[in-house]
Amino acid sequence: MKRRYLAVLMAMMFALPTVAQNGLLFNLTSTDILGATDMLDASRENPGYATARVAAMGGAFTSLGADVSSMAINPAGLGMYRRSEVEMTAAVVTNKMQNNFDVLGTTKTRFSFNSFGAAINVFQSSDDLRSMTFGLAYNKLDDYNYNSRYSLGSLSSSITDVFASQMAGVADSYLGTSADPYNNTAIGLNQWGGIMAYDTYLIDPVPGYNDLYFSTLEAGMMADSYMDIISKGSKGEYDFSLGMNFNDNMFFGMTLGIQDVYHKRDFYYTEDYSGATADPYVQYMGYNPYSVESGVGVNLKLGAIFNPVAGLRMGIAFHTPTYYSMDKSYVASMWSKYSDEQNEYYASTLVYDYTYEYNTPAKMLVGLSYTIGNYAIISLDYDRVWYQSMRSSDFDPSYRQYIKQVVKENFKGANNVRIGLEFRPASFLSLRGGYAMSDSPYKEELENGGYYFDSPIATRIDNFSFGVGFNLGGAKLDFAAIFSNTKYTDYDVYYYQADMSSDVYASPLVENNELKRGMYTMTFSLPF
Repeated sequence: MKRRYLAVLMAMMFALPTVAQNGLLFNLTSTDILGATDMLDASRENPGYATARVAAMGGAFTSLGADVSSMAINPAGLGMYRRSEVEMTAAVVTNKMQNNFDVLGTTKTRFSFNSFGAAINVFQSSDDLRSMTFGLAYNKLDDYNYNSRYSLGSLSSSITDVFASQMAGVADSYLGTSADPYNNTAIGLNQWGGIMAYDTYLIDPVPGYNDLYFSTLEAGMMADSYMDIISKGSKGEYDFSLGMNFNDNMFFGMTLGIQDVYHKRDFYYTEDYSGATADPYVQYMGYNPYSVESGVGVNLKLGAIFNPVAGLRMGIAFHTPTYYSMDKSYVASMWSKYSDEQNEYYASTLVYDYTYEYNTPAKMLVGLSYTIGNYAIISLDYDRVWYQSMRSSDFDPSYRQYIKQVVKENFKGANNVRIGLEFRPASFLSLRGGYAMSDSPYKEELENGGYYFDSPIATRIDNFSFGVGFNLGGAKLDFAAIFSNTKYTDYDVYYYQADMSSDVYASPLVENNELKRGMYTMTFSLPF
């Protein structure tokens, strides 16, 4: 396995403080209840989840407005409404995850409800303050739904070796159902997999020792390994906004955003064994850790749009960090079957629950757009996201400092760019196109040096989009197609080394991870 010396360093920061253990399957059982990867998941957004017009134009709406999605981008755009309007957006989304292994059956198609909202024009005047508009909306910000299944091939090492090694020092009298091992403070959360391996007869004490263990696989047996990942959930925001129009050339707005996050991750890891020369022998095993994360966050968005000259608009917006309070639960199960048994051995952990708080980065957005009569619009956005400013709000000052240092050493400010075009060949028809690039939050020098994390981190996101809109004499119907490609860092399914002189047990590195999405969106707008 390449780059192992770097993995040891990363394990010290992201997994356990006393042993080098990491990998996707062990990420959930870290002794750290909050990791930088959890914070990052809640910090990223995809501009493809918006109304059809905004999505088709790449999300480049910092200097544009009169759209429900403006409340989540630049609330000053709410001031551009000339009347009250309600909008609803739905989409069909396809997801396909791929990597350097043969990925099997990973395409997933589902319905997505992207946004719903109303802009209520409450004030009209010929004075300097021309109008005021209140907005209420739900805007989807990201989607966590995807499936991935792949084969790691035939391995000479087994995850059972990891369980045997990580239980070293734990007396076998602490194990077994009657000993209540999950409530034993001498056994860490990161060792719960070893408890289940003992209960399903995948590891046993070394003869003559009561605190050393070995894998019950016969020497020379091979493990055909498979990995299934099922991810479900989304992040959305409920927006309460106010937009103001001054003299039809200055627009100001603010949004109170309340975010709702739900993310469930199921990992199914299985090994089928061959090469046994004695009976009975282990035929197969399975391991299913999963976590459910849910919570709420609050933020504030401030924005302004100016028309310095005819046709030109300049927009600026600032998004404060989102302050989250999250609940997370973890549970796992394991099963095995021996050649002389008809039934499987089965074990499961208790449910481990905890609550944590943190904040995402602040964001600054600037945008320019130019309107050519009633025929065309070109729009360009740039934003800066300070990922190195993510912080934990844990009550323990030393832990807050630890997270701060981890984030500072591994993340950076990211630069995001979006461009959108709209052409109106007729008063009832609009043709649109766009591109959006979300930069990696991960320090480039670390990525080039070979660092990687327990859980894959989304790095660069590229969106290409197209759309068409119809003006139905007041009501509007818009369509968009968005093709999104998200790249992820490399990761191990499992990796373990008790200390620098110990044997390494590791799966092959999972590389070239990409999530390809197709989003087909429709928005219906109705004035009232």
